[in-house]
Amino acid sequence: MIAKHRNWALVQIVVAIALTVALVMVFRKSVHVREGADNWDVLGIALYVAAYAAWVSASLTLARARGYQRDAMGALFMVVFVIGFCIPILPILFPFFIIFGLQDRTKDRMRRR
Repeated sequence: MIAKHRNWALVQIVVAIALTVALVMVFRKSVHVREGADNWDVLGIALYVAAYAAWVSASLTLARARGYQRDAMGALFMVVFVIGFCIPILPILFPFFIIFGLQDRTKDRMRRR
């Protein structure tokens, strides 16, 4: 793994987890509020989009840390981005797929040096 991208991906994952926790808290709060719930709904939608973008960005950075180029993973991430709106758990699971499923392309580079 490329250390620079790995460290940045870990920071992005922490931010994505924080946004996801905040999203759950806002949606739990909006269920109990009857009047003026529109503000909670707008905040929840904004947090959902932000958390979604953070998970996709963290996944892309993890793929770069594994040695994959942006253009090679771009098409795959566009599919995940579009399908992820239908299946909300997909962007959260995608970093685990990258960590455990994709081959590390940086091992060959390290041996050549």
